[in-house]
Amino acid sequence: MSVYKVPLDQNVLEAAQERIMWTLETLPRVCVSFSGGKDSGIMLHLTATLARKMNKKIHILFIDWEAQFSCTIAYIESLREYYADVIERFYWVALPLTTQNSLSQYQPEWQCWQPGADWVRQPPEDAITDPAFFSFYQHGMTFEQFVRDFADWFSENRPAAMLVGIRSDESYNRFSLSLTRISCALPTINPGPR
Repeated sequence: MSVYKVPLDQNVLEAAQERIMWTLETLPRVCVSFSGGKDSGIMLHLTATLARKMNKKIHILFIDWEAQFSCTIAYIESLREYYADVIERFYWVALPLTTQNSLSQYQPEWQCWQPGADWVRQPPEDAITDPAFFSFYQHGMTFEQFVRDFADWFSENRPAAMLVGIRSDESYNRFSLSLTRISCALPTINPGPR
């Protein structure tokens, strides 16, 4: 793999729109992984806007970490409402998941929505809080394992796409994630962890 980027005859917006349109036209199921942050927010805006123009439906996966800022939750709710016409299913996941905790020397891992614990806030009423909802879910599984297993579950053993917004200029590791070709018709994109 080269450490050099090859300039294209398009700007980043045109390239993103072309790839998203190809995905919406080609694959029967498309899900945007949305954290409420800048990168995934742009991905959601681009995908939902194109889905609206193309009369397509999309799915959205949002992992609720319980301790997010109220402004982030309000932003997520506002986009869910704004794009309601193109959202087939909004998976608002509020299940106990484990992640690294860089905020404490005493608790290097943190688990959101821990049963029996005092929660920072309550999940929305329509959030997925039943562990039996997903056949693959295991109590306290890591975020990374959850999103891999969700992608397999979501695909229903058919072609499907999980769209993730990542600014590759932020790190070489992020840039490397985008370097697997699945179509000769498109520049390289990542088909997922296989």
